Amino acid sequence: MTRPKRGSAVVSEAQKRAAGMHAISETLDFGDGLNLRVYDAKIASLDSQVSAYNNLLGALDKLTGEITLAEQELKTYSGKMLMCVAARYGKTSWEYGEAGGSNNSQRRKAEGKTTPDETAPSLAKAETNGKATSKTLN
Repeated sequence: MTRPKRGSAVVSEAQKRAAGMHAISETLDFGDGLNLRVYDAKIASLDSQVSAYNNLLGALDKLTGEITLAEQELKTYSGKMLMCVAARYGKTSWEYGEAGGSNNSQRRKAEGKTTPDETAPSLAKAETNGKATSKTLN
Protein backbone atom coordinates (compact mmCIF):
# COMPACT_ATOMS: atom_id res chain seq x y z
CA MET A 1 0.00 0.00 0.00
CA THR A 2 1.42 3.35 -0.97
CA ARG A 3 1.66 6.15 1.51
CA PRO A 4 -0.44 9.21 0.78
CA LYS A 5 1.47 12.10 -0.72
CA ARG A 6 1.41 15.39 1.08
CA GLY A 7 0.26 18.75 -0.11
CA SER A 8 0.57 22.05 1.70
CA ALA A 9 -2.41 24.28 2.29
CA VAL A 10 0.03 26.92 3.58
CA VAL A 11 1.88 26.94 0.24
CA SER A 12 -1.38 27.16 -1.72
CA GLU A 13 -2.63 30.05 0.38
CA ALA A 14 0.71 31.87 0.17
CA GLN A 15 0.83 31.43 -3.62
CA LYS A 16 -2.63 33.00 -3.96
CA ARG A 17 -1.66 35.83 -1.65
CA ALA A 18 1.61 36.44 -3.53
CA ALA A 19 -0.24 36.50 -6.86
CA GLY A 20 -2.51 39.21 -5.48
CA MET A 21 0.48 41.20 -4.21
CA HIS A 22 2.21 40.87 -7.58
CA ALA A 23 -0.90 42.45 -9.10
CA ILE A 24 -0.36 45.43 -6.83
CA SER A 25 3.33 45.82 -7.63
CA GLU A 26 6.12 43.51 -8.78
CA THR A 27 8.57 45.28 -6.46
CA LEU A 28 6.43 45.52 -3.35
CA ASP A 29 8.71 46.20 -0.38
CA PHE A 30 7.63 47.04 3.17
CA GLY A 31 11.11 47.23 4.70
CA ASP A 32 12.64 45.01 7.40
CA GLY A 33 13.03 42.18 4.86
CA LEU A 34 9.30 42.08 4.07
CA ASN A 35 9.21 42.10 0.27
CA LEU A 36 7.85 40.00 -2.58
CA ARG A 37 11.23 38.65 -3.61
CA VAL A 38 11.83 37.08 -0.15
CA TYR A 39 8.19 35.98 0.09
CA ASP A 40 8.42 34.18 -3.28
CA ALA A 41 11.69 32.52 -2.18
CA LYS A 42 10.12 31.24 1.06
CA ILE A 43 7.11 29.87 -0.86
CA ALA A 44 9.41 28.13 -3.36
CA SER A 45 11.55 26.71 -0.55
CA LEU A 46 8.62 25.12 1.26
CA ASP A 47 7.15 23.89 -2.02
CA SER A 48 10.44 22.18 -2.90
CA GLN A 49 10.61 20.60 0.58
CA VAL A 50 7.11 19.15 0.13
CA SER A 51 8.11 17.85 -3.32
CA ALA A 52 11.27 16.28 -1.90
CA TYR A 53 9.21 14.66 0.85
CA ASN A 54 6.78 13.21 -1.69
CA ASN A 55 9.68 11.92 -3.82
CA LEU A 56 11.17 10.21 -0.76
CA LEU A 57 7.80 8.62 0.00
CA GLY A 58 7.73 7.27 -3.55
CA ALA A 59 11.23 5.84 -3.14
CA LEU A 60 10.27 4.39 0.25
CA ASP A 61 7.17 2.75 -1.24
CA LYS A 62 9.30 1.24 -4.01
CA LEU A 63 11.84 -0.07 -1.48
CA THR A 64 9.04 -1.49 0.69
CA GLY A 65 7.70 -3.39 -2.31
CA GLU A 66 11.18 -4.71 -3.13
CA ILE A 67 11.68 -5.86 0.47
CA THR A 68 8.31 -7.65 0.45
CA LEU A 69 9.23 -9.49 -2.75
CA ALA A 70 12.67 -10.39 -1.38
CA GLU A 71 11.06 -11.71 1.82
CA GLN A 72 8.68 -13.90 -0.18
CA GLU A 73 11.56 -15.21 -2.30
CA LEU A 74 13.67 -15.94 0.79
CA LYS A 75 10.75 -17.70 2.50
CA THR A 76 10.28 -19.94 -0.53
CA TYR A 77 14.02 -20.64 -0.74
CA SER A 78 14.14 -21.40 2.98
CA GLY A 79 11.32 -23.91 2.61
CA LYS A 80 13.13 -25.58 -0.28
CA MET A 81 16.31 -25.81 1.81
CA LEU A 82 14.39 -27.48 4.64
CA MET A 83 12.80 -29.93 2.18
CA CYS A 84 16.28 -30.84 0.91
CA VAL A 85 17.47 -31.51 4.48
CA ALA A 86 14.39 -33.69 5.00
CA ALA A 87 15.05 -35.56 1.75
CA ARG A 88 18.68 -36.24 2.62
CA TYR A 89 18.42 -36.95 6.36
CA GLY A 90 14.73 -37.72 6.91
CA LYS A 91 12.06 -35.83 8.83
CA THR A 92 12.79 -37.72 12.04
CA SER A 93 16.52 -36.95 12.01
CA TRP A 94 18.48 -34.73 14.33
CA GLU A 95 19.69 -32.72 11.30
CA TYR A 96 16.11 -31.91 10.28
CA GLY A 97 15.43 -30.53 13.75
CA GLU A 98 18.64 -28.50 13.65
CA ALA A 99 17.58 -27.01 10.32
CA GLY A 100 14.34 -25.81 11.88
CA GLY A 101 11.98 -28.64 11.01
CA SER A 102 9.72 -30.25 13.56
CA ASN A 103 9.30 -33.97 13.93
CA ASN A 104 5.67 -34.99 13.47
CA SER A 105 5.99 -37.83 15.96
CA GLN A 106 7.26 -35.47 18.65
CA ARG A 107 4.61 -32.82 18.09
CA ARG A 108 2.13 -32.50 20.88
CA LYS A 109 -1.24 -33.65 19.64
CA ALA A 110 -4.03 -31.14 20.02
CA GLU A 111 -6.74 -32.53 22.18
CA GLY A 112 -10.17 -32.63 20.60
CA LYS A 113 -13.09 -30.69 21.90
CA THR A 114 -14.56 -32.31 24.95
CA THR A 115 -18.27 -32.90 25.03
CA PRO A 116 -20.13 -33.49 28.24
CA ASP A 117 -20.31 -37.16 29.09
CA GLU A 118 -23.88 -38.23 28.62
CA THR A 119 -23.62 -40.78 31.40
CA ALA A 120 -22.60 -38.19 34.00
CA PRO A 121 -25.42 -36.82 36.13
CA SER A 122 -26.56 -33.29 35.31
CA LEU A 123 -28.38 -30.80 37.45
CA ALA A 124 -31.84 -29.60 36.53
CA LYS A 125 -34.09 -27.22 38.38
CA ALA A 126 -37.61 -28.19 39.23
CA GLU A 127 -40.34 -25.95 40.58
CA THR A 128 -41.86 -27.08 43.85
CA ASN A 129 -44.36 -24.77 45.55
CA GLY A 130 -42.76 -21.72 43.91
CA LYS A 131 -39.30 -22.64 45.19
CA ALA A 132 -36.48 -23.79 42.93
CA THR A 133 -34.69 -26.94 43.98
CA SER A 134 -32.00 -28.93 42.25
CA LYS A 135 -32.20 -32.58 41.63
CA THR A 136 -29.92 -35.04 39.92
CA LEU A 137 -31.08 -36.63 36.67
CA ASN A 138 -29.61 -39.87 35.43
